[in-house]
Amino acid sequence: MTLRNDSAAVTARIISRFNRITESICKQTNVCFIDNRNILAHHLNRSNLHLNSNGSKVLGSNLCRYLRRANLPPSGQELTTKLATGFQRDHFRVRKPLNHTKMWTNYLSQVRDMTNQPTRITSSTRTLIDHIFTNKPNIITNHGILHVGISDHSLIYATHKHNTLKADPKIIESRQFKHFDSAAFIEDIKETPFHFASLMDDPNEVWDVWKSLLLEVINKHAPMRKRKKKSKSSP
Repeated sequence: MTLRNDSAAVTARIISRFNRITESICKQTNVCFIDNRNILAHHLNRSNLHLNSNGSKVLGSNLCRYLRRANLPPSGQELTTKLATGFQRDHFRVRKPLNHTKMWTNYLSQVRDMTNQPTRITSSTRTLIDHIFTNKPNIITNHGILHVGISDHSLIYATHKHNTLKADPKIIESRQFKHFDSAAFIEDIKETPFHFASLMDDPNEVWDVWKSLLLEVINKHAPMRKRKKKSKSSP
């Protein structure tokens, strides 16, 4: 979400918090996140909501910088991006991007725009300004536009197939007493030279020697065993 100053209810602090939460979710779900925090108040037009020409250039530069860094995935890999961009596709015609033409052309040639209806409707215009791009439209199960009424921009959304993330198995350590022989264990304890520990001057060293001698016998008769406990999948 980019900065906006048209509403007292939506402050820069709320937008910053929303973007941090969104970035965290994107990292967890392996979805790309483009940081637009360099868009400031002087990049807005008189409405204090939409970008002016300089703001649109900054937004376009942010996207192109991401595309250069990402190098666009080869065919077969998923790339799904939601954009509220500085270039607009009018309901009847397509406007050219402000700059970075080659970068945009390369990007748009590999993806499909899932949005096909106007996302900003006024009394005199019907404009498609918000987009969802993907290079694997077959995994998109549902998409559309919601006219929520709190802004002149409608809400766009898309859902896609996603495998449930499985939690890592829990490792449990326990001793195995299946073949434990108590008589043999006692004999080994009697023969263990615990008096070696008394030769140390440092109490910590005394404890370390005594403990290592005892664990050597215990591990011999009741070895440690690791087993995996399956974790329940999150709903």
